[in-house]
Amino acid sequence: MFGDLTLPQKLPDVVTHFLSTYFYRKLKFRKEGKIAFSVAALKPTRLVVQLEEKGGGKYLALLNVPGENEIRDIVLGFAEFQAASDSRDANNRLDPEQILRVYFMDITGIQDKVTEETSLFINNIRAIAP
Repeated sequence: MFGDLTLPQKLPDVVTHFLSTYFYRKLKFRKEGKIAFSVAALKPTRLVVQLEEKGGGKYLALLNVPGENEIRDIVLGFAEFQAASDSRDANNRLDPEQILRVYFMDITGIQDKVTEETSLFINNIRAIAP
């Protein structure tokens, strides 16, 4: 493991800015490594995990979080991420050593037209060595 950081159990519904500005200094990703974290949501949630590289490359993974505050431990290999439509990456591939930011975005309302409030909990974000 290259980095480990535990967040408070309860975070605001929108956590992307805090996570993006903090983790790139704490986590050191390697080519064959993975990103792992724990997640729970009050209601079923569609969660996007976005990795952003130094040069503007953006890579996404989409997850379904079941709701009922059921905690799920997630481990994502870098091969599970796909380039975002607005990615500006010179070599068109995810280079884990170049990751600057990690974003977590609840897209349930946008994608599924859901207007109910929910709470999203993200904890124990870490880089896992190959």
